[in-house]
Amino acid sequence: MDIDVYLQPLIKELLQLWNGVDAFDAYTKTNFKMHGVLHSTTSNFPTYANLSGWSTEGRFTCPSCARGTHSMWLENGHKFCYMGHRRWLPENHPYRFDDIGFDGKIEFGCASTTCTGRDVLEQLRGTRFSYGKGESQNVEVDKKDEEQI
Repeated sequence: MDIDVYLQPLIKELLQLWNGVDAFDAYTKTNFKMHGVLHSTTSNFPTYANLSGWSTEGRFTCPSCARGTHSMWLENGHKFCYMGHRRWLPENHPYRFDDIGFDGKIEFGCASTTCTGRDVLEQLRGTRFSYGKGESQNVEVDKKDEEQI
């Protein structure tokens, strides 16, 4: 659960690569500034929650939809069910009009917009975090964090 301690060196190196590091091209025998970025990662949903800090349980499970997640509580199953994914299909797709094969409704909704880094920071503004194990310094999200995005 305290994986941030192990990720800290990786984050530090990724920030250095983002800003660029001096490198040497052996073929052309020239120096250049090399930049790098982490494009994507692959993990299961519980690990995704652990790495991203996004709760993958409850009403707003979908990290892409965020607060726009279409969920409903199943009284008999005592859990959430996630619907509304047909809204990403083209407007004239046959599945949008298939009420019997899905949840009994025709889908007229539009795909939600993905949260940006700024959106997430706005949601977290004023929230206090404690990183690592045991006693540690509290960190508060504020305006200067937007400069990193």
